Amino acid sequence: ELGSSRLLTMADSTVSRLESSAAYAEKKKLFQLFEKLLQDLLVHKPKDPIAHLISTLKVPEVARVILLGPPGTDLKLQAEMLAAKLNLVHVFAQDICHEAAKAGKPDGVEAKKLIDSGAEVPAALLRKLVLDKLSSKECVRNGWVLEGYPPVAAEAHAMVTAGMMPTTVICVEIDDAEATRRLVGRRIDESESQVYHLTDNPPPNEKVARRCVHREDDKPPRVAERLAAYREAIGPLRKIFATTLKPVDGTPPPEKLMESILPLVTTSLPSRAPRGCPRVALLGGPGCRATDIGDKAAARYGAVAVSAAALLHAASLGDGANAKRLKPFMVDGVPSLDALYVIPDELIMPLILERLGKEDVRKKGFVLEGFPATASQAAALDK
Repeated sequence: ELGSSRLLTMADSTVSRLESSAAYAEKKKLFQLFEKLLQDLLVHKPKDPIAHLISTLKVPEVARVILLGPPGTDLKLQAEMLAAKLNLVHVFAQDICHEAAKAGKPDGVEAKKLIDSGAEVPAALLRKLVLDKLSSKECVRNGWVLEGYPPVAAEAHAMVTAGMMPTTVICVEIDDAEATRRLVGRRIDESESQVYHLTDNPPPNEKVARRCVHREDDKPPRVAERLAAYREAIGPLRKIFATTLKPVDGTPPPEKLMESILPLVTTSLPSRAPRGCPRVALLGGPGCRATDIGDKAAARYGAVAVSAAALLHAASLGDGANAKRLKPFMVDGVPSLDALYVIPDELIMPLILERLGKEDVRKKGFVLEGFPATASQAAALDK
């Protein structure tokens, strides 16, 4: 018997240490850290892995965002707004060409000559300029938002191979009818560098209207070609960026659209690290059916449903001092509607924490129904 008892004590101690280690690894995101370092090594294949890892650990985690969308979604405006709000570097392929040319870089000079002559910049040249820009100190330090690039799967593969993996890919979505309406109605005042739309934002007067031009790219035949090219390219791009791609409805006004984009931007890549058991607090006002929803959620994910109200009810049935202190907050044995808000923390927190510390909850996780109800309770849980 002594031997069995000793074995059980040793087993409990081992389990406790393992659970403590697992909790530490999850809290400090160790799996994600080593996953990121291994990916970085495999992409760059440095001659001195240790020195490279030390250097990598010094690089801050920043957002690396790609904005994609069909013609007519005004990605430029969204990229500018996102860059301003998150202090990211706005990267646009054509601007890079001019920037590199101004700095006297041979690739930039060559690209600018082609642009000025109306010729298309070769994909390989443009790719090199984009990758050089994304590798620059300001982009590494601040993060970047890349507007409308890569246009096709080949360029996306080249980016990923070079280690330029976006943390978020936003795909702004509108249908072809809306894109056509936006583009066909667009007019450009070249003398003032202003963009108007015949219905959404018409020229302010007849004089301005007369000098506005309807670009060939915005006329129906060309618009149809541009949209067809985009639809053909976006499918493979979606597959390449499947783990980081976030579709967004592009029909709202620019400010509302930005409100949809901002919460989707992250500074880290999705991880395949093992996830800990679920720990969910399910809150809601009167009539929200938190208990029903909580029970179903717990069953769905194999967690334990923990009801604050049920714990209070059970505790109030005893004859001890705490049971007597709880009784005024009960109505027919059930906590009153405002009970969780007014019961002293020293009465309710031990009940909650004791239940959450039970072995079944530690192993399976929990869905905590209707709790915490106050900021102090939330702080106690977090602690």
